[in-house]
Amino acid sequence: MRHQEELITNRPDSSLHLSTVLEDSQKRRLPKWLLNIFGSDFGASELSKKFNSLQIQERDRINQAMSRSMHPETSNNANSDTPILAAGVELGRKNRYKDIFPYEHARVKIQKYDKQDRELDRESSYINASYLRYPLSEFNYIATQGPLEDTIGDFWRVICDHKVPIVFSLTAEKENEVEKCAPYWKAGTYVSNGIEVKVKLIESMDKFELMEGCEGDTVVRRFQVQLGDKPPHKVLQVHLLSWADYGATVKSEELLCLVSLKRFILKETGTEKAPVLVHCSAGCGRTGCFCTIDTCVDVFLFGQVSQERDLVYDIISNFRSQRVSMVQNLRQYILIYDTILTFKKSQLKWKKEVNNIDGLYDWETNSRYGILGNFVRSYNETAK
Repeated sequence: MRHQEELITNRPDSSLHLSTVLEDSQKRRLPKWLLNIFGSDFGASELSKKFNSLQIQERDRINQAMSRSMHPETSNNANSDTPILAAGVELGRKNRYKDIFPYEHARVKIQKYDKQDRELDRESSYINASYLRYPLSEFNYIATQGPLEDTIGDFWRVICDHKVPIVFSLTAEKENEVEKCAPYWKAGTYVSNGIEVKVKLIESMDKFELMEGCEGDTVVRRFQVQLGDKPPHKVLQVHLLSWADYGATVKSEELLCLVSLKRFILKETGTEKAPVLVHCSAGCGRTGCFCTIDTCVDVFLFGQVSQERDLVYDIISNFRSQRVSMVQNLRQYILIYDTILTFKKSQLKWKKEVNNIDGLYDWETNSRYGILGNFVRSYNETAK
């Protein structure tokens, strides 16, 4: 199984540990669960143990889900907390990977075109995508795989169905000549269940700097998408090209800039409650990292953070009950903690700065003009 890429083990790899350095005065300001992960080995033992626990939970959950899916007559308890796998198994040709299936209770379904249209059957409504939400945050996500050539139309249709304002693409088109995502960002006309989806590229900016001195390769694109004869929908794509599959080489600061960019766009367009679509190749590893970091920062800023309960662990456990394999390996798991520690370090540093009290990059000041500002103005004009 792709989600079992790293074997379940109780023996920690001492080479995998936290890299964020905090002063003692900064550590004392952390919640206990975050402080306690350091130990004497920079978190190697504690984080390995926590990730191992998540893997065991995942293994048991999937085994139970597969059992229910294959033998529904033995598990007809409507109140069961065990998810079920059905359409994702049956419609494997629409899956990029043979072992990444959406759970039925969280599965995104393509909506019928209009009131006169027939209800879509299981095959017509299927896309490998899942709804994600953590109870202590109001953020909504659609986590999905990088579309196949044959499912690009369905991918854009979901964006139109849900009025998605921004798409985070966390994979390149290819890695080592292996396709990770079909190039859905190319302008053209695609088809979803016989309905034309016209994609028009309005503006594109290569080498977009997420922050000053950032060496990451990011492209930002503005699109106008029209489903059939419905009104066009404006959407922004942020495409991070430098984050390799299964990897954790992206900088924590870059991820926090993505988090703040998302907050800026949603606030300026009044779409805070709209779902944001996030994908990588399988829609699990890098996607899980970003959604976890974004949610965790949101809870730190606006929620109640427990001193004892590990927020990162709790979010991932919750997300994995909605989509398999969210955050795929220990490297990615450690990256999340490093990013949250970097966020807390920045928050403490800038606490007295009125214009940056949340510790995040200030896109409102720095992106008033340019492609982000153009998107906001265009989106708001259409909304009027």
